Amino acid sequence: MKISLPLLCYLTTISISLFAQNTNSIESSKRFLQKDERNNIDNPYLYARLEEKKVINNRPHHLYTFHLEKMSLQPGQKFILSTKNCIGGVIKMADAYVDNQQDVIIKLKFHQIPMKKFKHVIGSMCLGESIDIILSSTDREFEVSTHIVMHPIEAISKNGQRISAELRSRDGSVYEIFGEGYCKNEGLKCSNFSEGKGGTSDITADENGTFRFTIMPMVEEFTEGFTKTTVFRKNGESLSIQYPWGISKIKPVNAD
Repeated sequence: MKISLPLLCYLTTISISLFAQNTNSIESSKRFLQKDERNNIDNPYLYARLEEKKVINNRPHHLYTFHLEKMSLQPGQKFILSTKNCIGGVIKMADAYVDNQQDVIIKLKFHQIPMKKFKHVIGSMCLGESIDIILSSTDREFEVSTHIVMHPIEAISKNGQRISAELRSRDGSVYEIFGEGYCKNEGLKCSNFSEGKGGTSDITADENGTFRFTIMPMVEEFTEGFTKTTVFRKNGESLSIQYPWGISKIKPVNAD
């Protein structure tokens, strides 16, 4: 098992399992902003709104609309709407532009629709798998994104601490672990065990009470399994999450 500890937390989320990241201006490192906390963001951001849930071929699918906030739009501005999967592959979804009513309009093959009414279907996702929706200007001077995890791997304490794991490879060989809600510069211990093998390391929350590290949970003599990560506080409190690894374990979540 290989662990990389710790890296700076770079994420800003705007609702449970969703976050907006503005590479130009949003500075908060908190990952899970509640709806009323959006008012505290002064710079442009993109957020996803869950509009509908469906089951297709026994797999959950969610329909989202996307909303650009705190952005002064000018008619004629041009954008590109893209997706990025958990291993970094980017796919262009559509071109977009700003109309005379200052709405972002998505240009589809046979029609056009305001982005706030465009329902994008996301489904057949694995545990901890994420997808980014990116809105960028064609000159690449501006970019915002929102991050969606349909089936989060997470644990939340009664006091608001949270740890979560996100898949970073198709075979489950790499995960990123995130924590938030801890005290500024709080010293913590983190144990990681896969199939009875592993150990404990010291980690430190940053000035925002967050941490992030990468883990490769595979162990010798096994081709698949589960890893349990536990974060311990000095006051005796702890949070644990468990997640699968190995190609046969990484499968889309079924509705049942």
